[in-house]
Amino acid sequence: MRKFYFLFITCIILLFSCTPESVENIVKVSEEVIDDPIKEEVEDENVVYFTFNSRQHHQDSENWILIHDQDGNLIDFQQFEFRDRIVFEKPKSLLDSIEYLNMTLSNHRVSQDAIRGHSIITYTGLNKGDEWDNIPNPEFYNEDKQSSQYSLSLNNIPGIDRYLLSSLNYDEFAEYPNQNVDKYDKTDITLNDYDKYLLSFTDFDKIQKYLFIETNPADPEILIDYGDFKNYNVIIETNLPQNSYFFYNTRCFEDSEFKRGFSMSNYNSYDSPTISRIGYIDGYESYSTLFGISMADYRYYYTKYGTKPTSINIPNKPVLNVSNTSLKNFSYNTVFDYQWRRSNWNFNNYNDQDSNQLINIFWSVYAEANNTELIIGEIPAEILEKYPSLSIEKIDYYSTDLYYSSAEHINSGNYKYYIEDNPRYSNNVLPFQWEYITILNEDRLDEN
Repeated sequence: MRKFYFLFITCIILLFSCTPESVENIVKVSEEVIDDPIKEEVEDENVVYFTFNSRQHHQDSENWILIHDQDGNLIDFQQFEFRDRIVFEKPKSLLDSIEYLNMTLSNHRVSQDAIRGHSIITYTGLNKGDEWDNIPNPEFYNEDKQSSQYSLSLNNIPGIDRYLLSSLNYDEFAEYPNQNVDKYDKTDITLNDYDKYLLSFTDFDKIQKYLFIETNPADPEILIDYGDFKNYNVIIETNLPQNSYFFYNTRCFEDSEFKRGFSMSNYNSYDSPTISRIGYIDGYESYSTLFGISMADYRYYYTKYGTKPTSINIPNKPVLNVSNTSLKNFSYNTVFDYQWRRSNWNFNNYNDQDSNQLINIFWSVYAEANNTELIIGEIPAEILEKYPSLSIEKIDYYSTDLYYSSAEHINSGNYKYYIEDNPRYSNNVLPFQWEYITILNEDRLDEN
């Protein structure tokens, strides 16, 4: 007890013998001793800066994800497989200088055939802390039904260009006879039994009509007279410029989720048609329209899921001035009003007759409209060594796609919404409309 008393008296004497400045210094030192380790511990705490969910299955291929910062510096990379969830973490102090992230997904074909394919996609301008889902292939309605062999006989027709049989669950049969005949017969067509099909018919003068039929294995001969066909309720006409390729495809859906749908009309041509006539059937819950045309030095694509379009207008080619065509420092300017873009580089040796291995490399970079100058990071040496045919130095600038939308429900120019909301690539059911123009590299027009 006396020892504790003596120690207490000694502390009191020392305290009162200190000047106020000394006491203040002692307090400051004490605060530093106490606070610094805690502050340092907080700063060094690991935080999640990006999360990736793999939902696509790639057969006979290997996949990697790479994360770079805005200056092209590699932060991390990792190989992944189907359904992997990858959480990227770093000490907080190492992330303060990072403004945004660029994510690169690389897919490398490793099958034993003679083709070596490398598909690389870079998504730029991602926020720290983002979670990205690699969108799965959409799940369409599919009902397992018995099938039989049927025959089709078309009579009193004004020639035939093509026809298509389509069921709700995407069972389809198509032919392109292109014959100026008044009767056409086809045997051995495999169709589902007791199923409803939409028969879309295009005559020799490219006039389209349609008819619904139902299959019955007890009556496998389908006999149709041209007078049985019906006219489409709505025809969207578009004048076409000189073109090297043109296509469209439309569907009508019984639901609003774009799962159960007939193919209403389907057309493609390399013969430079001068007019497009797309037919629609009234009375369905929703519709899809895909439309594309290739001109000499640019292309135009239109995609819509929801209501029928009222018109499709092909724009003139915008002016795109590219000042640097390299992948790493690609830069350009344009006055065209768009929301985001995808620029593409590629290489293949398909014309090299002396090569015993076919190589195809394709690299796309997605960016929002305000990011006209980007620094794209390099692929790590570990990946390049693993895939010797991945010769990045051989790829050349090929094209840039400028995406825009006139749909009222599209409120964001972020390309992530295009990928996640597109019924072609996901299971989302939002109404959807995008258009884009592909401007080709004029130095490579002879390759188109």
